[in-house]
Order: sequence, then structure tokens, then C-alpha cells
Amino acid sequence: APSLAMPRITQWLAVLCACIAAASAFSPSLNSPLKPQFSSCRKSQCVPSSPGYPGRSLFARSTSKSPLRMSTMENVDGVVDEEVERMKKSSKFDFTKQWYPLAVPAFLDHKKPQAVQLLGRDLVIWRDTVEGKWHVFDDACPHRLAPLSEGRVEEDGTLLCAYHAWRFDTSGKCTSMPHAMAGTEQQLTSTPPSCAISYPSQERQGLLWVWGSPGAPGSDAALEAALKEPSVIPELDDPALEGRVRAYHWNIRDMPYGWDYFNENVLDPAHVAVSHHGLVGSRYDGQPVSYDQSRALTAEGGFALKIKFGSEEKIAEQQKTGLMPEMEFVPPARVTQRNTFKGGGPGLPHLSS
Repeated sequence: APSLAMPRITQWLAVLCACIAAASAFSPSLNSPLKPQFSSCRKSQCVPSSPGYPGRSLFARSTSKSPLRMSTMENVDGVVDEEVERMKKSSKFDFTKQWYPLAVPAFLDHKKPQAVQLLGRDLVIWRDTVEGKWHVFDDACPHRLAPLSEGRVEEDGTLLCAYHAWRFDTSGKCTSMPHAMAGTEQQLTSTPPSCAISYPSQERQGLLWVWGSPGAPGSDAALEAALKEPSVIPELDDPALEGRVRAYHWNIRDMPYGWDYFNENVLDPAHVAVSHHGLVGSRYDGQPVSYDQSRALTAEGGFALKIKFGSEEKIAEQQKTGLMPEMEFVPPARVTQRNTFKGGGPGLPHLSS
């Protein structure tokens, strides 16, 4: 999370990027008859026709009734149930057509593939040895659905499956079938069913971002992904703040629940002193908490709220000086907390992440 140092005023910005971690209820065995479905192979690239395997649910084990939970917004000042319902009907948010911060490359092993999960899918992250770029595939070899995360990254820049040694280039195209009959390998490796399912990915601000839908280079999904910016931390890319903003190191914790619960927790400032008693405040010093909407709720843009703590006199002073904490949610997974203090006061370490 970056901090913004200013004369007489120090503004601390804490950003929590939570990746969706809903587990998939589908776990294919090596003998499973399910195979990836493809529509065409454009310029020797593998282009899936659907975002996954037949019958595989993106939100198979989600505890929410819908991917986007509105329960925390329904009683916020200025945001009533009718507005939430209007927003739901007027604009739908497609969680599969978004960029997600999947991993911190600095924390990854550059020499071997690694298994991760996103939107209920089992994925594999690997870094090729030729261009040194990170790539994301479905963690299933198209041959027998063996996990590619158990494979190897070869010196020629391909990913090798540990079951039958099929090799895949960075686009997912199969480049080698060692057990193919003589004279048939070139034909077999040029067919779409031999391709691994790949996802658009990019590195930004020290994070590896992946698109929520599969799409090899040149596919419609890849073009759609290229036209949309990931929800990065805007202050880090703002030229006007150059030299005044710095990024702290990333911190990762695996939680035994989904992204939606985590975001609701982060957006609930009243729990901090109670749940983190002794570390941040005291559970016995509760204060009134209310909100003012500072940016209207939309499906694509999320919302922003000004937080009002304490007595009416304290709130009036905050409003007068402009030193009122703000929380912002930008879908699919970025929560920003901004706190401003007079005279370069101390930061809030419990908000830094």
C-alpha cells in the first residue's frame, strides 16, 4: 500500500486487493471423460469456445446468493434498497470479464509451475525461460486432465506435462507429443483439442493480473481484455504524485473463506477496535459510526463513502477540516481506505497491507 507525504498533512492510503477464492466443486480425475471445448484454431493459437469445462460452475461453492453481495450497502445513508435494486436491474456486472490480482511475482518460484485458484477454477502459473514472462493456464492437460502444476518448465520455454510429456508453448499450443505415431505428430499438435486453455495475463504494480475468462493471444477474449484496464492503485500511476508516493511491500494471507466475506470485513470499520483489541484500540471504547456517500453506487464503478466517527462535535470538526476517512470499493476486488492527519501525524499500521 502506498503512502502520500505532503507538507503539514500526511495522507495514508491503504489498499487491500482480495482475489476471489471460491473453491470449485468439480475436481476431474485423470480418467474423466470431460474435455475442454474449442471452436477454432486461429493462426495456430488455441481459442476456447466456452469459459471452462461443460457443467463446471464458476461459483460452485459460493456462500452468496449472487456473485455480488449487496447486504452491506442496503442500510448505508443515501443508499436505499430501491437504489440497489435499480442498479441491479439497469446494469449487470460480469465477474468473468475483469482483471484479478492473482499473485505477487516476487513471491513465486520462477523455476516451476504453481497451482492457484480463481473464480472456482484450478489454474497454474508458470514463467517461461525464454522471454521471462508469466503465463496462466487451466491446471489440466488437455490429454488426460493431469494437473500441469505438477509438470516442469523446460529450457526451451515450454511447459511439460508430468504424465505423458506433452509440451505447451506460452499461448497454450501443444508443441510435442512424444508418443504419437510416426508421421502424425505435426497433425495432432495443430488441432485445437490438443491446446492447453490459457488466460490473458500481465504484470502491473508488482502484481500478476489475470483475466477472468480464458483466451489465447488473438482470441476475442484476449482482445476484450486488452481494451480494459485492471483496477490498479491510481496514486501509484499518477504523474502529479511522482516522488510523493511509495509502495510498501505486499503481504499475503490465506483465509478460510471467500473474497466477499473478506471485502465486507474490510468495509466494516466498527469491528476494528473490537476484533483487534489491544492491537488497535479497545473493545470497550465503542463510538457511533455513520457514513456519507461520496460517490454514487454503480455496477462498474463501485462506491465511495465518508466515515463519520464519534460525537457530533468531532464529526463537525472532521467535516470542517476535510480530514474525514474515506472507504472506496472498486469491483471486482479493490478496497481503498484513505486517512488524512494534520501535521504529519502517525499512520495507522493496521490499515496498511
